[in-house]
Amino acid sequence: MTATSFSQKGNHSGFRWHGPALAALALAAYWPVLNSHPLMDDHLFFSWLEKTPWRDAISQRLTGNWILNFPQMRMYRPVSGLWQATMYQLFKANPLPHHLMNLLLHCGTGLLAGVFAFRLSDNKKTGWLVASLMLFHPRAVLGVSLIYNFYDPLVTFLMMISLVCLSTVRRNWRSRLVPIQIAVLWLSIGLSLGAKEVALPLPVVLLAAELLWETKKRKGGRVIACHAGPAGLLILYMVARTRFVGHPFRTHDPHTGFPLPPDSYLWVPFWDGLLLVFSIVGCALIHRWHKLRELLPRASDWMLLWCGCMLLPAVHFCSQVTSRLYRSLLGCF
Repeated sequence: MTATSFSQKGNHSGFRWHGPALAALALAAYWPVLNSHPLMDDHLFFSWLEKTPWRDAISQRLTGNWILNFPQMRMYRPVSGLWQATMYQLFKANPLPHHLMNLLLHCGTGLLAGVFAFRLSDNKKTGWLVASLMLFHPRAVLGVSLIYNFYDPLVTFLMMISLVCLSTVRRNWRSRLVPIQIAVLWLSIGLSLGAKEVALPLPVVLLAAELLWETKKRKGGRVIACHAGPAGLLILYMVARTRFVGHPFRTHDPHTGFPLPPDSYLWVPFWDGLLLVFSIVGCALIHRWHKLRELLPRASDWMLLWCGCMLLPAVHFCSQVTSRLYRSLLGCF
């Protein structure tokens, strides 16, 4: 055994305690949350699930609006609906297991974020640092602690699976496991689209990652294999969303009862477009700078685009609605 292998073995063993330690710290940090009772929308959903037969609840979740009898908001989330109905059948209105499931999804997201950061940087310390920041960032607390907010940890977890799968396929395209990895990639993207509308940019962002990611030789077959399925799933979701809630993108009815300014729909695309233009221009500049100077880390260009798309849904939320900022944490790390 060479000195290098001994060094690698010792370096690996030095990190063995980090995973259990982070899990224990996460449990301790969120311990007070486990005793919290249902709040706000929890009562709305629990009362509906209690009086609705399980099969009817599944049918309504697959074909109806997320918030029943509230047409002012148009949200189509069949995957979150299936998750919600299943969790209620298992745990009823007992808050503890619901909180534990949210915490489990959060821990899985933190672990996957650490794995992804390690693969980008080839530095274990960076991976553990990113995992720690994701697990213990103050902005994540409200997103994890509210039972009805489970869809944010769920969609974030699924999105991280898709990122890790894409990086795995790119690292070893010749592996026998590539068909399974691509299938998991497609599945995670499809499920994330059905979990929450904020995942709509995901197929485009992953394609940008494939095209902008530094590589010696880009393979057209790999690009098609990885991204043809997600593109089809995105189209399928938008068709289903139009069929069941009336619009492929819009989440608020034009005649909504919310006190929005009359020109609010003009400002929404303005701020979204401004953020995307900034991200795309930044990507181009960073890509050019990296080619000339080679001073920036790998994939730094598309990472900026990823940050912009992850922060996109948070542009229109006020500072009090911090639970909606949970998924945007991925853009910060």
